[in-house]
Amino acid sequence: MAIQVRRGNEVDFDGSKMKSGEFATTVDTEKVFHAFSAGNVTELATRAEMETMIGNVTDDIISEATTAINTAIDNAETATTNAQTEIGNMQTLEGNVEDAEALRVTAEIARQNATTGEAYRIANETEREEWYDATKVMETYNASHAYVPNNKVTYLGETWRNLVACTGVTPVEGTNWTIFAKKGVDGTGGDMFKNVYDPTNVLGDAFDSSNTIYDNTISGLTADTVKVAIDEVNSTKQQSTDRLTEETTLSDADYFPFYDTSISANRKTLWSNIKTILTTLFNTLYFRTANYGFVTAKSASFTPSLAEANTVYTVSTASTITIPLNSSVAFPVGTQMTVIATSTSSVVFSPYSGVTLNSIDSKRTINGQHASATLVKVDTDTWQLIGALKA
Repeated sequence: MAIQVRRGNEVDFDGSKMKSGEFATTVDTEKVFHAFSAGNVTELATRAEMETMIGNVTDDIISEATTAINTAIDNAETATTNAQTEIGNMQTLEGNVEDAEALRVTAEIARQNATTGEAYRIANETEREEWYDATKVMETYNASHAYVPNNKVTYLGETWRNLVACTGVTPVEGTNWTIFAKKGVDGTGGDMFKNVYDPTNVLGDAFDSSNTIYDNTISGLTADTVKVAIDEVNSTKQQSTDRLTEETTLSDADYFPFYDTSISANRKTLWSNIKTILTTLFNTLYFRTANYGFVTAKSASFTPSLAEANTVYTVSTASTITIPLNSSVAFPVGTQMTVIATSTSSVVFSPYSGVTLNSIDSKRTINGQHASATLVKVDTDTWQLIGALKA
């Protein structure tokens, strides 16, 4: 159907007269109206107006969106700050918990140590009180009395000390009792040990006392022999050998007396010990020529020993010869050892840490089969390597 368009000035426009589907324009104000039904008229916007409205709406949306975004950013930053603060608080709390646990463990150890120490103290105090109570017991022996260690009793004029708890065990020297004070036979009642002189063991029983009565009936005992014995005991040096019987046969179990200057006292040692000391001494003095002419075969890596000094080695396999520290193997300065490679395998000289090994161009490997090199000790931990060598 045809579209009906009305036109005229806006002052003459009457929307109630428009019918459904009609358009009306005002030529003076440039407006457009559309009727959806009789009297139901809507003004249509122009393109410029629509652009303006869209622009306004867009600006509002952008403004509101920007505000919302900024608010969200602020809220996020605030939440981040709060979270970081909470993390810091949690870390601090965790550290405090760990410190508290360490303090608790330390306190627990201290408590346990204190408990253990108190237990030891109580045990020691109990032992001390028991010992003290035991030492206070001093009575005539009673067979029905239960005795404990350190109790003392008198029995047949002698004083005894208990060693092992017992009842009804008569005091005699042994497991349960030990003599504390022996009754004297030469006194008038005091408990004492009798002096006994033994002429066969002057170092053990000789004495010098103005109140001692000597038994001159013992064979060989004279004033001179007693004086000699006393002089020998009181001397700070070894006893005289003037009156000793000569012996030409020695065994390893024989003792030799000597004066130990390190402690200023007389001592004794076995002949076997003396032989060991002399062997060590003579080895260091005379071994330099002992091995000349000897050949020792080796088939593996090795460290020369003192007994092999000044020998000739033949090495048949790939080997490393380690030169030891003087503190480990004390070769005298001047020691020489020759090494011959009897195979095509590599033979290398290696100084132990702390040992200096000098050689031409620092070469340390024997240069082929049937070649040789010689080690010469020139100082405490310094050796010279000479001979057919290669790098």
